[in-house]
Amino acid sequence: MIVSRAQSFSTEVTALLFGDVLGVTVADIRTQLVATTAVVLTTLVLYRPFVALTFNRAKAQTLGMRPRLAQTALLALLALSIVASFQAIGTLLVFGLLVGPPATASLLAHRVPIIMMTSMALGAAAVVAGLVVSFHHGTAGGATIAGFSALEFFIVLISREIAEALRHTAPPPPNEPDEAIASLGPRSLP
Repeated sequence: MIVSRAQSFSTEVTALLFGDVLGVTVADIRTQLVATTAVVLTTLVLYRPFVALTFNRAKAQTLGMRPRLAQTALLALLALSIVASFQAIGTLLVFGLLVGPPATASLLAHRVPIIMMTSMALGAAAVVAGLVVSFHHGTAGGATIAGFSALEFFIVLISREIAEALRHTAPPPPNEPDEAIASLGPRSLP
């Protein structure tokens, strides 16, 4: 964001890094829709091999899946996503949105489908917040979006760490009624 505000950098270098989110054309959107459709359909078809590969390559092979093929397909989908998005939104935003939202979602959920849906929601929120801030403060749209994507991650990470620390410092609730009475302290009986 800071580099995009400096007057000494040429437009070509900043466009390479930050893209031009506000200059996306109809052709860019069409290309992105075709790539998105291919990625979503392939992910739906190869969902089980992808999940098995992600967690344990040897287990995927024992289940009769072909982990090498699944890994090749996964890398091809990643390359397709990057190439389709690169021209319009720049390197920084592509990697910011490929890494940030899924990393944040993995802190919030443990099931793969929930992580995928949460990741999409977090990515959309980063895009909207980044574009609003970019519009009002004159920063590069792509860099601001990537910044919000990283900010989401750190907010969730710090919140989890604080919640975990508070959970460990709180006294455990009494399990037995006798323990609850004993925790009140000695009393004098009438």
